[in-house]
Formats: sequence, C-alpha cells, structure tokens
Amino acid sequence: LDGFYRIDAALRGVAGVRVTEKDENSDGTALPRLDWDTLGRYDVVILSDAGCPTRYVERRALSDFVRRGGGLIVLGGPYGLGQGAFDGTAVEALLPVDVGPGRDILTIHRTEPMTGCASSELLSGIDPRAWADPPMLYRRHDVVPTNDAEVHLLVGTDPVLLSSRRGEGRVVVFAGTMLAGPAADNRRRGVEIPGENGDGTPFWDWPAWPTVMRNAIEWAGAAR
Repeated sequence: LDGFYRIDAALRGVAGVRVTEKDENSDGTALPRLDWDTLGRYDVVILSDAGCPTRYVERRALSDFVRRGGGLIVLGGPYGLGQGAFDGTAVEALLPVDVGPGRDILTIHRTEPMTGCASSELLSGIDPRAWADPPMLYRRHDVVPTNDAEVHLLVGTDPVLLSSRRGEGRVVVFAGTMLAGPAADNRRRGVEIPGENGDGTPFWDWPAWPTVMRNAIEWAGAAR
C-alpha cells in the first residue's frame, strides 16, 4: 500500500478490512474499469496521487457510487488534483475543493507546521503530545474550499485536509503532497537559506499520521 501516506500503517490491526490495490505504473497495465458492479463491492475508494478517471462513464460511476453512500478519499501529489485533470468533471463536483486546470502545486517557503481544528472527527484519538513536534508540509495544491467544506488541518490559513458529504456519501481531500521542502532541495545544491521550510518532521513521518489516515478511511466509509 501507498508508502508515503502510510495507508498500510493506518489499516494495521483493523479487523475485517479487505483491500484491493492497483498501481497503474507498477506493471504497465491500466487501472481496472470503474463501473457500478465493481465499485459496489467496496466501502471506500482512495485515489492516492492519482489522476481523475479518464472515461466519462467511469467518472459517472464514481459519482453515483459516492452519492449512493460510498466513500472517496483523494490524496494529493504530482499526478493528482490539478495535474490529474479533475477540473470540470463529475468527480470534481464531489470534492470539498474547487480544482484549477493544469499544474497547481505551490511551494510553502515559510517554516510553518500543520495545525488541527479542535472539533475535527478526523483528528480524534491523537495523543496531544504529538503536537509538540507538529507535522510539516512543504508543497500543496492550490485549491479553493467549497462553501460546505469542513476543514480539519491547515498550514497557516490555508486548508489542506477537508471533508464534505455528497448525497448519501462522504468525501475527504488532502491537498498536500509528499514532495520534499525547498530547504532540502537547496541543501542538495549546497545552498542554505535560514528560515526556509524544510526543517521539522514531514507529515508522512509524524507518528500520528496513520491515525489521521485511519480516521479518514473510517469516516468516509461510515455511510455504507
């Protein structure tokens, strides 16, 4: 399962979970066709750093799956959201964010950790001591929250973990990416810029991140 987002760690020890994983780049084959018969066997679909389904019928099937009670989680990355051609599709209409066309990844140059919203269901069960060394995000997608979006994590004032309900289903979007920070890039070039983002614990190494992912998966699938 996806290493950077630690989905495997999130699901470890959870009883009754059945996972089907498909990486379109792992063996050169296409992703399985998304139709109602296929999707109906699952509670949650996770698009991890993945583009929007290219076929119209698949987009409609995924939209119907969510609106009839399925869960959808979209995790950002260099192939997702703006780069993944979500803009203007039936799948974008499900999301708690508006996605722009084309490349939309922004670099966060300031050193600023992710902060959580106190009432968030997706952050429940996190040891308060984990926030003493908060998670860092170095690059994010330039998305705009919809009016009904619930915000769970922010960087400064920019929401990066959001959720919404669509019909009978539930949707979660993480608008961050697993890309390294500018300070790390500069160090590889032998350049040091004081205060530039790159210090601290990347969110994927944060001990509480698997809890965030598990909460997101359980919340998204709760309507099934």
